[in-house]
Amino acid sequence: VWNNKPVYITGDRNLEASLEIADATVRIGDKALFEPVPSGLHVSDLSGIWAERTGLPFVFAVWAGRPGAVDRDLYRRLHACRRAGKQAIPEIARDYLWKGQARPEISEAYLRENIRYRFGSRELQALNGFLAAAARCGIIPAAPELKLAFHRWTSCHDRAAAASAGRS
Repeated sequence: VWNNKPVYITGDRNLEASLEIADATVRIGDKALFEPVPSGLHVSDLSGIWAERTGLPFVFAVWAGRPGAVDRDLYRRLHACRRAGKQAIPEIARDYLWKGQARPEISEAYLRENIRYRFGSRELQALNGFLAAAARCGIIPAAPELKLAFHRWTSCHDRAAAASAGRS
């Protein structure tokens, strides 16, 4: 995006300390969600930039297994856990503490608005595109071939794309 060649280093987890040795730092997870950004710093939402540039969602994490490791029973149990977890979002948000403090309004909004709980064709396309870009940049040696197990259409977009391609 910015046509630069970053040098990746491992540094201090403290934001101010890491910026003493680097021009930029990546923050993920609780620190990115709950810790305020000091004044004078520019923040870029990398997933937002990805979505703007590609028109695809950004995949931060996914349950994955090698071929044959995920059977239909495990698939069903994982989906049952997903459904139960979505029902429990308010309770999860109320119970979560960051540095001893509950912030359910931030946690619940994040869990409802920023997390996708399904992985379908668009997410697979996005993840394969990201891996291909990482390989082109030399971050990984080669992009692995990813496939969906037990794939079912997960959105109207997927169904429309299949219909236009003559599949059902």
